[in-house]
Amino acid sequence: MAITIPANGYCAVSDVEAFVHDPAAFSVGTVPTLAQVESWITLYYSRMNAILRRLGYVTPMVMVGTQMAVTGSLVTNVLHSIGTQILRLAATSFSGRYSVGDLFLIAGDTQYYVCTAGVEADAVTTVDVEVSPGLLTAPAAGVAVTHTPSTNAADVLKELNALIVAGRVESQLASAGGDEASALGQSLMDEADKRWDEFRKGQIDIQGARRSGSTTPIGVVRLEVRG
Repeated sequence: MAITIPANGYCAVSDVEAFVHDPAAFSVGTVPTLAQVESWITLYYSRMNAILRRLGYVTPMVMVGTQMAVTGSLVTNVLHSIGTQILRLAATSFSGRYSVGDLFLIAGDTQYYVCTAGVEADAVTTVDVEVSPGLLTAPAAGVAVTHTPSTNAADVLKELNALIVAGRVESQLASAGGDEASALGQSLMDEADKRWDEFRKGQIDIQGARRSGSTTPIGVVRLEVRG
């Protein structure tokens, strides 16, 4: 079985390998095997989605669909003033969404500017984006702009999925003997539990995630994903 993000996992096997104490890659001859690790990624991915749905999120969380699709070169649309917090952009066509947390870099300016309010577009040629800080330069029209989409939600879920599975890996290693594996496994599980608690309390903001409008009151479901 192969892991395809986000169809059957939020992390790759390599993300799990980065957390375990033995950096060797999983294979058919390791403990656990590659197939077992892949199956655990999918198992906990499903459990994560079930819990997130109870918290009112649409799952699985697919971040690509929220990003802006740009046809042609992305450039500034007009002459800007220093200090303005509106970045006016032009392209052959915009369709999709710029999300809070997206980054913009203007040619000739080393400052990154962050989107502070979501913008949706559908087959338009110009888009205005609220950014912070105010522009430090005054780019003319036609200056190239580089956009880096925010991957906050995808990164948070990747880390959580990998932490949970890595904890399961270390627990299996500990069952074959080894206090180091046991201690690390407990630490990884504790870290995963901490993440779930932050979700429950609303302390983690997964930017770009969609709400379903249906939630379960806090405290109704125990956020526990241990094996």
